[in-house]
Amino acid sequence: MEQNLFPESENVLFANGIKTKMVFKRGTDGKVLGFTLTGPGIERYFEKAR
Repeated sequence: MEQNLFPESENVLFANGIKTKMVFKRGTDGKVLGFTLTGPGIERYFEKAR
């Protein structure tokens, strides 16, 4: 299933029509370390591959 993602803020994207968000975690240098995927019944963190 394809979904379009839309910005909610600098670190948050959401999918229109479903209650799912991607919240990016950044280090002190501003680089993305990973993101948390949240939605109905799910909250999972994905670490950036190095």
